[in-house]
Amino acid sequence: MNTKKIGLLVRTENEWSRQVLMGVAQYAIENGGWDFILPKSDEDGNVALPDTWNGDGIICRLSTDLIWQQVVSANVPAVNISWLGMQYSDIPTVTSDEWACGKFAAEYFLERHFKNFGFVGPRPWEGYQTTLHDSVKQSLSQQNLDLATFQYPNQNQFSQEFSNSLGRWLTQLPKPVALVVWSSELGRMVSAKCVELGMVIPNEVSMVCVEHDALASSLSPTPLSSLDQDPWRVGYTAANTLHRLMDGHKIEQQQILVPPISIVQRFSSEASAVQDDLVREVYRYIHEHVGDGLNVDEIVRHFGVSRRSLEKKFQDHLQRSPAQIIRRARLAIVKRLLRETTLTLPQIAERSGFSQAEVLSRAFKKETGVTPSQFRGTSV
Repeated sequence: MNTKKIGLLVRTENEWSRQVLMGVAQYAIENGGWDFILPKSDEDGNVALPDTWNGDGIICRLSTDLIWQQVVSANVPAVNISWLGMQYSDIPTVTSDEWACGKFAAEYFLERHFKNFGFVGPRPWEGYQTTLHDSVKQSLSQQNLDLATFQYPNQNQFSQEFSNSLGRWLTQLPKPVALVVWSSELGRMVSAKCVELGMVIPNEVSMVCVEHDALASSLSPTPLSSLDQDPWRVGYTAANTLHRLMDGHKIEQQQILVPPISIVQRFSSEASAVQDDLVREVYRYIHEHVGDGLNVDEIVRHFGVSRRSLEKKFQDHLQRSPAQIIRRARLAIVKRLLRETTLTLPQIAERSGFSQAEVLSRAFKKETGVTPSQFRGTSV
């Protein structure tokens, strides 16, 4: 059997892309191994296959016409993994579900009772569609809430005007405000500007970044919460799709969308806009200790309150019981571990605070409608 030769036209500067490629690599390992070529980016950030390359398939981030031309010239099956490349309809796309990402981020903050929202999207000249923004805006409009959107200065004035424009916009926003930010790099800039202006994160400005990069988050004045888009699954599914194309199968879906898993909460979004101090502190305590097998009785003892009064406060302010909040937080951990690891169900139960794998399975099926094994196998 000949080893498949695969070209990877994907820049590796950010963590999302690297996780995608890890998913591709895992699929290749499970299917006999592939011979990869991963060209380095040039000074302008472009990637290109060698003129002499003669391969079997390509996985690419279709961000420019130059990459599109390379794919066409290679005359081999190809799969796009970027939101940018959907206009090239002849090439199947496997990527994160952008609309679901926006909805997920909006609902995360809505659950925390924020009433003021802002959006810092990609730079307009980067060519992205407004899908993420529109999804966030629609989710908020259903609750009769508005979304303030940062307007970038013109491209030729960006380097001189961006910082001042961002500062003016942040200052004008009513507080506390929840921000959905395009990337960790932009989140780092927003965080630095907030510190400069004396705005307290996360109490006055709370934010979640849609695309996570560990380095940018580490360099930020405050660690940045992020949306787990499941990039590993994107890569694994893209490799599976390419494999089928190379074997001569037709792909019925030109767009295969991988749903996000959860919000990975770090310091930048630990605050809640809930007015009750006790509910806010208990909510934070749950998310800090949920993996330790936390239950409502332990919360009652820790905070020295009666169970009845605690549950009444939660219903009044969150319309959910403490037990429901605990269960949702546990299941978010389960989803991430199912997608990102090969841990067994008993191991996942132990790490997510469930007493037994059977209890986990019943709760998971009730919440999602599928079993953990079915969830782990989706999108492949």
